[in-house]
Amino acid sequence: MVPAVLFDPAPFSSVEEADRAFLLSAGVWAALLGEEEPAEDGVGELLLPGERVRASCARLFGSGCTPSLATVMQQGVIFEYDPAGDAYHVPITGQIGLYEPRVGEIRKKGAKLYARVAYLSLDDFAAEGE
Repeated sequence: MVPAVLFDPAPFSSVEEADRAFLLSAGVWAALLGEEEPAEDGVGELLLPGERVRASCARLFGSGCTPSLATVMQQGVIFEYDPAGDAYHVPITGQIGLYEPRVGEIRKKGAKLYARVAYLSLDDFAAEGE
């Protein structure tokens, strides 16, 4: 769930109403943070297959989430999509974001899910680990 709240998205009632760029970014991050380590592309970046991004979108938001893969930019970092190779070239960087999301309570009301998320500054997050 962390990739879905990582950049504090606007609320949405259905995948169809959600911002397409947000869905794609969440899918990229879910694939990056998944259990399988991405390979390196030979020029110092990670190589993330498009199929993993599509699968991550479906896991996060349901089978109705079928993103059109494209280059993604978040906070000045570019995840370049190569349509010929159906893969993302992801720069290896130490940190992205100004805070760490912590997913707390998740409750279901009707057909909707509601999540309570705390956003810890990176200073707070580091102090928590001490």
